[in-house]
Amino acid sequence: MQRQLSSNSNLETLRKQAKSWLKSLRAGDVQARERLHRAWPGAPREPGLRDMQHALAREHDFVSWSALKEALAELAFAPKNLDEQAADFLELASLHYGIRPGSSDWDRTFADHPSRWLYAARLLARHPAIAHHSIHTAAICGDLAEVQRILSKRPSAATEKGGREGWEPLLFVCYGRLPVAEAGANAVAIATALLDAGAAVNVCMDQVDPGFFALTGAIGGGEFSQPPHPRAHELAALLIERGADPYNPQALYNTSLGADDLFWLEYLYDLSERRGEAGRWSTPSSQWPQSGMLDYLLGNAVNRNQLARAAWLLAHGAHPQGSNYYSKRPHHTEALLRGYTEMADLLAQHGASAQPLGDHEAFIAACACADLENVRHFAHKHPEFLDDPTALIQAAEQQRADIATLLLDLGMSPDVRREDNFRPLHAAAMAGAEDVARLLLQRGAEIDPIETRFGGVPLGWALHGGQPGTIALLGGLSRCACCLVEMGNLDRLRELFEAEPQLAQEVDKHGSLFFHLPDDEDVAIDIAELLLAHGANPELRNAEGHNAIDEFEKRGCPDLVETLRSRTRAN
Repeated sequence: MQRQLSSNSNLETLRKQAKSWLKSLRAGDVQARERLHRAWPGAPREPGLRDMQHALAREHDFVSWSALKEALAELAFAPKNLDEQAADFLELASLHYGIRPGSSDWDRTFADHPSRWLYAARLLARHPAIAHHSIHTAAICGDLAEVQRILSKRPSAATEKGGREGWEPLLFVCYGRLPVAEAGANAVAIATALLDAGAAVNVCMDQVDPGFFALTGAIGGGEFSQPPHPRAHELAALLIERGADPYNPQALYNTSLGADDLFWLEYLYDLSERRGEAGRWSTPSSQWPQSGMLDYLLGNAVNRNQLARAAWLLAHGAHPQGSNYYSKRPHHTEALLRGYTEMADLLAQHGASAQPLGDHEAFIAACACADLENVRHFAHKHPEFLDDPTALIQAAEQQRADIATLLLDLGMSPDVRREDNFRPLHAAAMAGAEDVARLLLQRGAEIDPIETRFGGVPLGWALHGGQPGTIALLGGLSRCACCLVEMGNLDRLRELFEAEPQLAQEVDKHGSLFFHLPDDEDVAIDIAELLLAHGANPELRNAEGHNAIDEFEKRGCPDLVETLRSRTRAN
């Protein structure tokens, strides 16, 4: 029988229906089995909950549970007033670099992801009135005519703040990533119109912690490989022509984390040079990165073995004899210790003199180059070298299971650690070095050691790095409830809570485990129900005075909020 969604349909009810259907099926109910066959002739003989959700979606004439969820979201979205719809849309269509609207703190669960931008595009297609809600929505949608109409009547709109972000329109242009042709095609013309009307070219995302300017958003890049604006080059040219500073430390940092590419280095430096300000790139200052940007970037290039960037930086004044911003070691030494012999040769060609390596550094360099004879020689001569984590951490970072095996065979502990308790398993997790991580675990590495700099376990570092291999490996073993909640590992959480129910009530610096629920609302509801069943309190407030219900209301998760409220009402 074909089923239809109605205005009263909600995800919570449908999820319960899927669970009830599965329960009947497992109890041997013949009608439940026949119903499954009608809805999904190819269903598994022993289906799980996800299979039943898929079958329920097919009964409602949707190709998948995800499609059904999107239809429900549309049903919930449609009745909202236009102000609420516009605020949701602006949030979904923009880069945020982990800063939720209304907050100044980085949130690891608030990721810039293409799925958000695609969803925003679908909402716009169904609700085209959003584009005309304000100059902010018009700007991000690429509706040039509407922007011009608003500015002709009210030029001051060019500097009005809007959305939950409280951004001026130019920021929505530059940080917008709406996958709609007009948004890209008209971005430069809209930015021009805004600037002509008085928009500030150096407007920032966060006035409290400036750094993410309009130019920064246009260029993109960063720790999670945020994409550039589709008209990034033209936008950058316009913004700089109108007064934006081409010396943009945040953009230079963001782009140093990507490929061995020279475009933004050359472009921004050339414009600084034309202004007679190239000296700012190399002059030490009290501002980050105190040693000078060229030297800082050279350190990043050396660590990433980016030969083209390193050659450019050296040719433009970076000091070959300089030191890495983080390790404080000379660049040449850093290259040798990482086994980057071509990089070391490049630095030497530009005047870097090789610093004599002590036995310990020579041991690390031999490990990096897989120089087995010298590794064994130094380990035999200095067995204390096997108590230092540098070589094994580096092997993990470079995904060198062969070097890790050698060091472990020589007697190095898999739990060798730095002063902050950062261990090789943390490094392997962050780098996605699944083979190294598995090797360390086989050799007895502790699964959940907490490093003291950020308070993270290896699974947390894998999540931060977005590494599916090490997330899956560690997620099946970890006892870190907050990380398991964040990754949505329902099976492991059930296993843990069955043995230790009190873990569900764990609280950390962010608050209760509810504050770690993933963005996928379907998964979040599953986990929330499990937490509630084991006594976790969604009304418990965090250090900022918010509870989980408040938080997910702000995030726009109505079904999750209803789940939390229904349980608190029942109590």
